[in-house]
Amino acid sequence: MAKSRKQKPNRGAQIFVSLSLLFMIGLGLFVYFANLRQTAEKAAAPRPLTGFVQDSANLIDREIRMGIEAKLRAFDALGGPQLVIATRYALDRPIEDEAIRLARAWKIGRAGADNGVLLLLIERDRKARIEVGYGLEGVLTDARTRIMIADSIEPAMARGDFTEAARSGMDAILAVLHPEPIRLPDVEQPGLGHALGVAFFMIIVVLICIGVIQAIVLSIPGMDRRIRSSSRFGWFARVRILGGSSGDRSSSSSGGSSSVGGGGNFGGGGSTG
Repeated sequence: MAKSRKQKPNRGAQIFVSLSLLFMIGLGLFVYFANLRQTAEKAAAPRPLTGFVQDSANLIDREIRMGIEAKLRAFDALGGPQLVIATRYALDRPIEDEAIRLARAWKIGRAGADNGVLLLLIERDRKARIEVGYGLEGVLTDARTRIMIADSIEPAMARGDFTEAARSGMDAILAVLHPEPIRLPDVEQPGLGHALGVAFFMIIVVLICIGVIQAIVLSIPGMDRRIRSSSRFGWFARVRILGGSSGDRSSSSSGGSSSVGGGGNFGGGGSTG
């Protein structure tokens, strides 16, 4: 009986399988970490700048916030520097890093002038940072912004009054950038003509609704004659609001039909308090 030969393993096939597995594992790890980095970048990206007051921590009184927003919009309309106020509850990085990140992401200031300013307030740490664009570093120096924070912002933050901190900080910065008073746009108040127009429109709507109800009620067989014979509600059948025949629809062919129809850049300048 011949002895069966023991087949030797194919080393080339083993090497190929091992390399394929290593390649697949490496590709999977690459995709995983690429997605992880992309997710982290998206999470770190600040929300788009929708106004001059970004009160993410909800620290500023609503009415005061609206007034600050209006004043900063009027300041921006002058065509000069831009000032943005932002709040955060807490940070996982130094306030200087967060301020420069927000200022650059939001591109505060005008292109070429780099004249943006960011006032950042942090609730938990009671800290403030004034981030200044390149174009304003000679006006809002580190020493001046440090004094602003110490005199106008920190006392209010120490009391927990971040509304006053935001307002006082804004006023201190604007006093340097635009010493003259900033005129807010006049809000046009609705006059007598507007009130009369609204009243006329409401009367028309009410009459149309009554006319539709009248047409539905009088379309019921015999209802026209019954209402007409009433001494109290006879007018309801005789006066057609939407037009049409005032005769009994159920009587003869003399009755008519009715129809209804109608139709900047930053380089890290500023101070922290």
